[in-house]
Amino acid sequence: MMSKKTLIISSSPRKGGNSETLAAAFAEGAREAGHQVETVFLREKQVGFCKGCLVCLKLGTASSRTMPWKLPPKCTMQMC
Repeated sequence: MMSKKTLIISSSPRKGGNSETLAAAFAEGAREAGHQVETVFLREKQVGFCKGCLVCLKLGTASSRTMPWKLPPKCTMQMC
């Protein structure tokens, strides 16, 4: 079987909560199956509201004013 790259985006604000426990179990299972796993915890990031500037349409990514951190390069708008 071919190894897959898996990105888990955890949006729960609670560290150690049910959602994080489920994400960790999923990550462990994926690793055991030989896949590469990366987890991003949104609670550790500063995410702003859309300002309606439409920069995302021109650049293909959110403005650094609305989202001052970057998702891993493998996660692009084309995935949505």
